Amino acid sequence: MWQGARLDVLKKVSLGSLSQRTGAKLRGSSYRQMLPVTAWYEEVGPWGVRDRASNRRIDDGRRERILKLYWSKYEGFGPTLAVAYLD
Repeated sequence: MWQGARLDVLKKVSLGSLSQRTGAKLRGSSYRQMLPVTAWYEEVGPWGVRDRASNRRIDDGRRERILKLYWSKYEGFGPTLAVAYLD
């Protein structure tokens, strides 16, 4: 199901025209997975659900240091080879 259709389901659940169980089935997820997504949608709206940052994201300062090291020491290496040399 594409992102726009998922947001439509969340909107209908938020407005009460669909139950959370039915919305979960339409989204292809479980009822328990639907609870926090619905709460987040009601808190921040449709753009917050779509633009939510990953929990695994590296902070910008660390990312910059890694990229500087990569470009200074391992220029011309592909990412896989650079990681092998860093380990």
